[in-house]
Amino acid sequence: MEDGNSYRWLFVVENANGKVFRVRASSVAFQLNSTGGIENETVLNSTNLTVDLQPHFSLANLTVNPLSGSAPLTVNVTVNVTNTGVAGDYTAELKVNGEVKDSQKVTLATGETREVTFTYELPAGLHSVTVGDLTPASVTSTPAAPSASPASGIYRNNVTVTLTGPANSTIYYTTNGSTPTVNSTKYTAPLVLSKSTALKFIAVVNGASSAVSSASYTIMKPVTLTYYVKVKVKKWYKKWYRYYGKWRYKWRYYWTYRYVKKTSTYWQIA
Repeated sequence: MEDGNSYRWLFVVENANGKVFRVRASSVAFQLNSTGGIENETVLNSTNLTVDLQPHFSLANLTVNPLSGSAPLTVNVTVNVTNTGVAGDYTAELKVNGEVKDSQKVTLATGETREVTFTYELPAGLHSVTVGDLTPASVTSTPAAPSASPASGIYRNNVTVTLTGPANSTIYYTTNGSTPTVNSTKYTAPLVLSKSTALKFIAVVNGASSAVSSASYTIMKPVTLTYYVKVKVKKWYKKWYRYYGKWRYKWRYYWTYRYVKKTSTYWQIA
């Protein structure tokens, strides 16, 4: 009330869609008389208004920590949820590689912002992590390094080596000392090594590569050596003589040398 004038708003709902209303609002000025009655009522203006009775939520400040580590990798995901509409409930959804893995329901008043936190364990692989439709963060959960059996060492003749990696992994290896990649030879069956070899190998799970493992095998093969040895031997002969008019003989000998063929076997690195 000012200077004997009062103001009132008259609302006429023209269209309603859920909790959003289209209304026509008229501003009316009037003056009260001594008995409380209305006199000199005047319509000041008329306009169309939209009355929104819905909550409106927005997400911001997505944080994923850590972005890399050994599998299984536990990550903490936080995001701020803000409500710019009327008070209401919002369900925040944690998405990993486009799939909803967890959700939290929060109630926010008008203008309220609240931080929502998720904790999730990622298996080995490359992952995109986000909440709602925010731009996802790339997270690497590094698989465990593969192993070789038998272990490095010296072996006689051929050795069969089996490579083992974590579940659902693909193993790649090299035999020339170079660092393996996904473009190296894929391991599909145990390796039969017939010569000394330095193996390097990795395990790959869902695009994530493990640390490089290595194993060294020295293969020994038998080698036969032929050689000749000079040995001293007796050379026997008949020594003839006459005895009482008859020829007789006795065996005599002298020392001489000859070469004897021999062989031996030894182990040599293949």
